Amino acid sequence: LTRVARQSWGAIACVPAGSEHQLLVGERHVVGRKDCGILIGNDQSISRVHAVLTVSHAESSLARPSCRPALSVKDSSKYGTFVNGEKLTSGSERALCCGDLLKFGVFESKYRVAYSPLVVCSSCLDAESKHVLSSALLALGGHFVSQWTSDCTHLVMTSIKVTVKTICALITSIPIVQPVFFSTLVTAIRSRSPQPSHSSFWPLADEPGINPGDLDLTPRPERRLLFQGKTFQFLHAKQHKRLAVPIALAGGAALCLCSPGQRAEPRHGEAFCVVEPEAGCSQLSSQVLAQDARAWAAQVGVRLHTLGLRMITEAEVGLAVVYCSTHTYCNPSARLPGGEPPLLSERANLAGATLSQNLALEPSEGVAPDSTLYAADTQ
Repeated sequence: LTRVARQSWGAIACVPAGSEHQLLVGERHVVGRKDCGILIGNDQSISRVHAVLTVSHAESSLARPSCRPALSVKDSSKYGTFVNGEKLTSGSERALCCGDLLKFGVFESKYRVAYSPLVVCSSCLDAESKHVLSSALLALGGHFVSQWTSDCTHLVMTSIKVTVKTICALITSIPIVQPVFFSTLVTAIRSRSPQPSHSSFWPLADEPGINPGDLDLTPRPERRLLFQGKTFQFLHAKQHKRLAVPIALAGGAALCLCSPGQRAEPRHGEAFCVVEPEAGCSQLSSQVLAQDARAWAAQVGVRLHTLGLRMITEAEVGLAVVYCSTHTYCNPSARLPGGEPPLLSERANLAGATLSQNLALEPSEGVAPDSTLYAADTQ
């Protein structure tokens, strides 16, 4: 079979090899021998309008990846339409599934139904961009989710900011594209033009700590092993919850040293990173206990300093992934350029967030229910 591209809900591909037709939602995809979208011109048993394929996808299903679009075929031929060898009654309609074999007419005009999920997550988009993106994804039979999960196939941003979603996408080699990519894809499928490439729609970097020329959005499989052999030790539970998954995706381990009622002593060495607590991150409710937590973190920092080591900041996790290196970032024995903490975007109104040293977070989004893979930022 011809390869089914990942950007569209599905396709029917000629068997054993040949043309592939990707199908948009809400349109009539006519199979016939003349003036139609799916043209079969070398088979005398094909009627002028032999069959019609349609894809339906409810708007209410956009945020529910488990709700697949529905594909059906309606026969209107003289010599028949067959699904998995069974001839349809003339004028009847049949729901189709991924893998079904379609035969039009009595000879060898065979096609295989294919389905490839399209699950898009967004970050830092305004309301208008979300609306345009939703319309394109509905036409493609795709899904639009607010939280990162292991099902996501694309991340959409107007410009690159180092959020946890960005880190997860880079580590897993998921394409990061601008919203217009999907409306361009719809136009290309509708006009039967070549499909756009991801690289033509890469967002530009919008972070003070990243040189736009240094940002590489091509798939880098080595990012999956970037933190292999490293253990990240967190002094605050909120930071651990936020960063444990991307660290694990890159092959590292994440430990929370501050559980209720007890604190563990951090381990030291180049393979052990102690993550510096961010301002306002304390999970302790009273001011006295918060001060105690800060004093404990300060003691840990002094201990590391006497060993010639340092704490790492949250931002270093993202920057190590961006540059695909732990030579400087996430290396407790390395000095940072200029001796100062790395800068990422300032967002003064973020809940429990970030100013200069932390990963960019966006307000009002929770953790994915299954906690298998998430990013704490908004759509």
